[in-house]
Amino acid sequence: MIKPIFNFLIFVLLFCFCLSGLFAQSTDPQMTSTQFDMTGFPQWSKDLRRAEIIAFGSFPLMYLFTTYSIELGRTLGKNNAKVNKYRTIGIAAGCSVLFSLTDYSIVLYKRKKEERIIRSIPPGTTIIIRRPLNEGDNPEFDDFFETESP
Repeated sequence: MIKPIFNFLIFVLLFCFCLSGLFAQSTDPQMTSTQFDMTGFPQWSKDLRRAEIIAFGSFPLMYLFTTYSIELGRTLGKNNAKVNKYRTIGIAAGCSVLFSLTDYSIVLYKRKKEERIIRSIPPGTTIIIRRPLNEGDNPEFDDFFETESP
């Protein structure tokens, strides 16, 4: 008796999730679509957001690898499941943060290197940016250049 009720509840739940996406796509004529502009944000907030995305994005993979290594260690040594669970989560979170800090240090190194190159250019040097005269005439090269959409 419990299994049919459980299956029915799962079906209703999945049906509700499918319907919830339909109402989110409204076509109100007063709403306009604008692109999100991040030019006003300070650089530290952009870096913090990037580190957050990398840390939370890498956590599932780190958790998978840590679980595998803890399970391998469990076969070789101690077998305390509750301690191993917390240890796995802690190690995975630490590795994710370490991964995002490594990415931040690489980005910071590249940014400082570009700054040094720009500062080493003597004042009054002309910087030439080469672009085609008519960007829309050659469709092969349109992908290489950023163009604004109307």
